[in-house]
Amino acid sequence: MASDAPIPRQQLMRWQVCRSWARLIREAEALWHVDVPSLRRLAAGELGLLLQEVPPLLRGRVNRWLAGFGVRTRLSPCQLERQAIKKPAGEAGGESYE
Repeated sequence: MASDAPIPRQQLMRWQVCRSWARLIREAEALWHVDVPSLRRLAAGELGLLLQEVPPLLRGRVNRWLAGFGVRTRLSPCQLERQAIKKPAGEAGGESYE
């Protein structure tokens, strides 16, 4: 029973990390819509950095949060996710990216 404890904790941590990335992206996107040119430049730079820094294997989950937050920004899936999506069920090698 003690060996089961790390899995829920890891799932919770992954959930929190994905939500945090999405919240940061949402805030940067919100700044993009402000009419102050200096804030728009800042938002564009921050948004660009955030999009590069999100770990590839978390992008699908972060995209779900972004959709839930109603923002327009979406992350492109990583190469491993694209390969897993193209393979029929049961051929993904038993690995789960979510």
